[in-house]
Amino acid sequence: MAERNLIGELDMYREAGIKPNFSDIAKRYGKDRHTVASYWRAEGGRPHDGRGDRAGSFDAHIEEVAADGLI
Repeated sequence: MAERNLIGELDMYREAGIKPNFSDIAKRYGKDRHTVASYWRAEGGRPHDGRGDRAGSFDAHIEEVAADGLI
């Protein structure tokens, strides 16, 4: 819930055309200032973390499991 409020506050600053004080916002929401800055750069929302782009160890066995009818 607090993360939604954080992103909403950053959206308000963006609409007003003001660059926020990331350190002040981070203290209020219990986050790191670098995290707040990455939310700011993400243009409203959570930044892309890149984990979905990598292949997982399970990917090599998906066809075998699907053939068994387990998924």
